Amino acid sequence: MEFRLVERMILSPCRCFLCQRNDGPAIDTTVQRPAPVGRAYICESCGRDLIRLFGGVTADAVRQSEENVRTMRRELNDAEAEVRRLQPFERAIASARDEHLTPAA
Repeated sequence: MEFRLVERMILSPCRCFLCQRNDGPAIDTTVQRPAPVGRAYICESCGRDLIRLFGGVTADAVRQSEENVRTMRRELNDAEAEVRRLQPFERAIASARDEHLTPAA
């Protein structure tokens, strides 16, 4: 048995074996049964549900995770830039504190 991704279901009955949907990309299981069953396809929606049930991650979830990582990296870069901007002030405050706390000779 060899699964293939197809843009549309072209062999009878031209619908998802599980939900009967007949639009969009699908997995062609290459399983052919006598009429009225015919070719067994699994639509994209049912395929995503199966992936989740088996603990897998969908392409959409991966894309969302990648976008989240990009956002967090931008936020981290902004925070690091703010730290660099504030470091001179930190040093000046520390120096002033040391001068103030050092007893006069």
